[in-house]
Amino acid sequence: MAQYTFPSATFRDAYLFTSSPDSATSEEPCPHDSIYPYPVIEARKRRKAWNHVFEKTIFTSDEISNESAPQRRKVYVSSLEAHIDALHDQLLRMGLWPVPAKELERHKGLNSKTAKGMVAKLHHNVALTQIKISQYEKMNQHYAQQNLALLQKLRN
Repeated sequence: MAQYTFPSATFRDAYLFTSSPDSATSEEPCPHDSIYPYPVIEARKRRKAWNHVFEKTIFTSDEISNESAPQRRKVYVSSLEAHIDALHDQLLRMGLWPVPAKELERHKGLNSKTAKGMVAKLHHNVALTQIKISQYEKMNQHYAQQNLALLQKLRN
């Protein structure tokens, strides 16, 4: 019973898992070839890189260059917490917070990633709506100016 060997070692090097670097050059097929027909993805999860985009809204370029990232993260997180507290105060003044437990029942068991996605989608929709409103306001101003110009021409 003959085992199948791949026609080129480069195929094996590029696409198949090998137990050691020199096993791809030997004529004997790697025992893992049948187990891993696709490239093996590293098993451990990698941490997401810190995104510095929002830090630029809080810190000046001098502060970013002079302070280390861990120091900036502490300030950034505390400023987010302060913003959340301000939002809670605003909701409390409007009578919308604390939310009755009956209204929270529908969200019971909701995955945190799903909730974050819902909030992100809501934020996106609000941003689009604000853009549309500003476009409508500009359009209204433009037409109002045109109408005033026409009225002045008709009066003269």
